[in-house]
Amino acid sequence: YIKPYIKETIHPGLLVKNKQGDEYLVLTPACDISQDKCDCLILVKLIIFFNHTDLVTMKDKIKTKENELSDISDENKRISLNETIIKDKEKFKNLIRNYISNNKGDRYYFLPEFIDFNSKLIDFQDIQAVDIKEIGSYEKIMTISTPFMKDIQAKFSSYYARQGSPDFDFTYMANKYSNEFLK
Repeated sequence: YIKPYIKETIHPGLLVKNKQGDEYLVLTPACDISQDKCDCLILVKLIIFFNHTDLVTMKDKIKTKENELSDISDENKRISLNETIIKDKEKFKNLIRNYISNNKGDRYYFLPEFIDFNSKLIDFQDIQAVDIKEIGSYEKIMTISTPFMKDIQAKFSSYYARQGSPDFDFTYMANKYSNEFLK
């Protein structure tokens, strides 16, 4: 990160905050911005890492089981539930590891904490186009340095360039083709 930001102009990699407190990353290509080719900027939303639904749901599940543990008097049930809690905590740790290593699918990109910036996830599905004239009302936070920004742009590009394959009924197709082939 570069904090404080060093460029006064809007540029890719700039982190901004709107009046509601939502944070975004500017993804508009530099050539569009510098040549006044764009009427609006592409912004992707940042999510506070520990507020992500997957993490909150799993944490709540673990806490609920830990609370149940104190109400169980049967030693075997306590041991079994405690083993489940240990396994759930390991799954939780692996889920966090997947997010922070950017291996939790292509939708998210992890941004680690820095000074007063809490860890965040870039959500490539939460995109907004903001009129270039409105960006002046956004607070500039800091900039992501160029090498890391290139990695984010590459992941963003690959996320939107992907081509999904249809969900085939493989069992049906295997039966159909094997029957046809054996005729």
